[in-house]
Amino acid sequence: MSNLRKAELICGIVTGSYALGFVIVMVSRSGEFPPLEVFVGLLLNEVPALIAMVGACIHTVKNKSGGKIMIWLGAILSAIVITLAVLGGLIGYYGIRFTLYFLIPYFLSIVTAAVTYVVVQSEKVNRAVN
Repeated sequence: MSNLRKAELICGIVTGSYALGFVIVMVSRSGEFPPLEVFVGLLLNEVPALIAMVGACIHTVKNKSGGKIMIWLGAILSAIVITLAVLGGLIGYYGIRFTLYFLIPYFLSIVTAAVTYVVVQSEKVNRAVN
């Protein structure tokens, strides 16, 4: 496994870990377990980051192109969420600190997609040279 593939896997794992960590912190801050609707809403909110994490693992470990598609799907969904959050006034309503905590998994999934793009391009160059 090349260093770029390792970086892709690390980016994917960090993305998913932060997304799950955000859900755990939000649940634990309330002091009691939230209603099921709120918990499911928090998990669904982090789906794009989790899709990017699973895609990075599939693309890196199993070397399948389906993982690359999942990463790009997660990055596109993340870009949509970031756009809606900024245009929808999330910063004004919740403040800059919560908004940054909320949007970091989405930025990380876009970084994962960028690293995946670099991995794919370097593999194309390596195949052309060999």
